[in-house]
Amino acid sequence: MKRNSFFWLCATITILALTYSIVVFVAKDSFNATAWVLYSFTMLSFVSLFMHFFVRRNSSSMEIYDVTLLYVSLAYVAIQLILGGIICMSIPILPVVPVLVAEIILAVLYIVVVFIINAHSQGKTSKEEETLKNEKLFGAKLIVLETSIQDGPLKKAIHSIVEQQKYGYAALSPEVESLQNKIEATVELLEESINENDEESALKYAKKINLLLKGRELKNRIYAK
Repeated sequence: MKRNSFFWLCATITILALTYSIVVFVAKDSFNATAWVLYSFTMLSFVSLFMHFFVRRNSSSMEIYDVTLLYVSLAYVAIQLILGGIICMSIPILPVVPVLVAEIILAVLYIVVVFIINAHSQGKTSKEEETLKNEKLFGAKLIVLETSIQDGPLKKAIHSIVEQQKYGYAALSPEVESLQNKIEATVELLEESINENDEESALKYAKKINLLLKGRELKNRIYAK
């Protein structure tokens, strides 16, 4: 998120919170314990929205989990603002204990949902980092195979594999995980054929890997959209 965007979003949230505060203090004749509970938790919802943008300020793009968290934070603010901040504030007499319990339950529910979404997001990020690491190791293995072959059709075929692996998409989507396993298994067969000096079988496996890599790239392009 750009610094200017972060600044204007925070400014907007602050203006909304101040506007709400002014309206409440002007419209409300007297602030009892229940009113202060409602007001405090409404301010807490604005703070939660502010924290969402503060935590995500270094993100260059809004991923699906960022958008989901934003919707959850906006929903919490809307519920708190409409039910707790407007409707309940309009009722002259409300018992403080039930209101406090309801507010705590709502806040805890919000925190639990945010925790679940963040945990899922971090798990996905860790898996992607591991996949990218394995992808680099896989690419290095292909380069070693290429350098071990003398010039000829087989070397050209393996060079094509290396180029596709270098500039292609990493296998990040679940739809291509099985396809990636086929590619790695075929590379093992290619390596065995090279060690056995079976150039005909090695060339066959190299062509198969090229086709599998093209299929992987196509599926990842579709997944990326």
